[in-house]
Amino acid sequence: KTPSFRKKKKSTHKVVFDSDESEGEAAALSEVPARYKSPTKRAARREICVSRKNSPPRRKRCPFTDEEKNAIIDGVKRFGVGKWAEIKSHPRYEDTLRNRTSVQLKDKWRTMENQRLPEIEGII
Repeated sequence: KTPSFRKKKKSTHKVVFDSDESEGEAAALSEVPARYKSPTKRAARREICVSRKNSPPRRKRCPFTDEEKNAIIDGVKRFGVGKWAEIKSHPRYEDTLRNRTSVQLKDKWRTMENQRLPEIEGII
């Protein structure tokens, strides 16, 4: 029986060269498929990192943008503190806060409160 580390993986790629080309000509390479290119900043936000085999996938940490902070402040003005799921699902903030969980919104609000930001002074 062949050991598992010696078996060929299904994901391996085989490169075959035609022998028709002359030795002096350089072979033209095709364009790299989009799925193998490095992700853009927007695509990198949705990246999921796996730390261990049996643990659930985790999101990469990503700092809050000013637009997200303003959406949280406006949502708290409209709905009040603690209504994180309502703020997140409201059509006005839905696109801005799409990549954030309710817990992340709560934690960011608490951090902004502790920092005593001037934007939230009238709300507290």
